[in-house]
Amino acid sequence: MIPFIWPILLMSIGITIALLAAWRIRVTLKERKEGILPKDERTMRIQGRAASYAIMVGNYFMILLLLYNMFIIEFLGGQEFGSLPALNSTIIVMNLTYLGLQRYYGGKEDLV
Repeated sequence: MIPFIWPILLMSIGITIALLAAWRIRVTLKERKEGILPKDERTMRIQGRAASYAIMVGNYFMILLLLYNMFIIEFLGGQEFGSLPALNSTIIVMNLTYLGLQRYYGGKEDLV
């Protein structure tokens, strides 16, 4: 039963990537037509601030994962958190933080 899931899953991932790329191209062309600059000073400042905070949140998250692993192994005698879930969760936390902060700072009037 499981081997039949992978082709469907891979195809749906490919379709999702293609739809997201088409949407992004459409938005970019619409912005060009309206005369919106893709990289103005405010946009660069928003992206820089969001990226620096997202990296900081990701670093703290990784430190918490390490402390969690140490606690589980030393005090409870359990197995460590695997590397794949740790990496995936860190990437997800960092990317969602970046996207959320970019949207938050983009909605603010004055970014000091």
